[in-house]
Amino acid sequence: MMRFLVLFALFVALIWLAARRARDLAARLGLGREPDRPAARDRTSTADAAPVEAMVECPVCRVWQPSGHRKPCGRPDCPY
Repeated sequence: MMRFLVLFALFVALIWLAARRARDLAARLGLGREPDRPAARDRTSTADAAPVEAMVECPVCRVWQPSGHRKPCGRPDCPY
């Protein structure tokens, strides 16, 4: 059983080292992600994002509408 665990640990270590070497080689050759294009989690700029609007829920018809939008839904008792 001990021999199996040692062989398994060596196998995992070899796979990890090979993956790390492949990543380093890809970075050296420029095959990785483009440096001028950030990853999705790095995009924190809100300059290109749409502005956020406050939403209100109609108590009668339960429709969510922008707070500045005052178009009625068609029901006679709708306050919007």
